[in-house]
Amino acid sequence: MYQEQPNSRISNLYNIQFINKTNKDVDLQMKVKDYDEATIKRVGDEGLTVEAASRVDGVFFIEMHRKDIVKMKTPVVVQLIINGKVIEEINTNFVGPVAKRSQ
Repeated sequence: MYQEQPNSRISNLYNIQFINKTNKDVDLQMKVKDYDEATIKRVGDEGLTVEAASRVDGVFFIEMHRKDIVKMKTPVVVQLIINGKVIEEINTNFVGPVAKRSQ
């Protein structure tokens, strides 16, 4: 399911689990690749620090502009970033109404 937001934006809710197998705390950032206007917002806490040798479960909204939704299930790639370096890319789908194309 998707939710319509102000300013022609659509949001989807995602659950995710982060596991830190290192012996240091890490500050994690996330970004939607190839969609500059897309945003990721964590439900609850602002930052995301994963303590050493621990697991964090999170709930996030990805919000995209309606014009970027090209099919009912638009493929997106979420980048996990630590210290400015992409450590992993997660493939998922963004569900929403297809943008109407002007003719």
